Amino acid sequence: MRSVVPPLIVLAILTAACGGAATEADSPAAGGSEPGAASQTTGPSSSAVASPEALIDLDIDACALLDVATVEQLTGASTRFTSGGSSSASGADCFWGSVEPGVPQYVEVRIFRQRSLSAYSYGDGCTVTPVAGVGVEASLVECPANPQVKTSLLAFERGVIVQVLVNEPASPLTADDLGPVVDSVFDQLP
Repeated sequence: MRSVVPPLIVLAILTAACGGAATEADSPAAGGSEPGAASQTTGPSSSAVASPEALIDLDIDACALLDVATVEQLTGASTRFTSGGSSSASGADCFWGSVEPGVPQYVEVRIFRQRSLSAYSYGDGCTVTPVAGVGVEASLVECPANPQVKTSLLAFERGVIVQVLVNEPASPLTADDLGPVVDSVFDQLP
């Protein structure tokens, strides 16, 4: 006799195995979390839910959403950056890293389906600050050196979260630095 694994469990396993974003099934209330994340959800709470007709296709080139000048501005590093990413109907990502050895600065852009930002969990020791004016809801996340400083802005709108993460920025970044970049990504989504 064949056993049938419920689709939600398969999705949770695949998401965890691929290092994907937390879903409501992965939320701390359901007993899971983002890989390497704390067992608590911090940040704004919202009941914002996108209607099915508002969902956007995420099978896009996320690397085309930023240019080298923006990556250099965010990292504070003037180096040669290369990018690579992946996409599917449920999410897209891009990693901008230096081709020069010893340069720790990089930028990640992730776009993934989510019902709200409140279902997302953050890493241990990270400071989460709600941000107004970017998406329906947004949070600035600052994670101390463990082993490297990471600053990101996550924003929810139209059934997706856009995350722009900067590793080891040369200068501290604020929501004013990251907000326009996240807004620009939202503006370019189909």
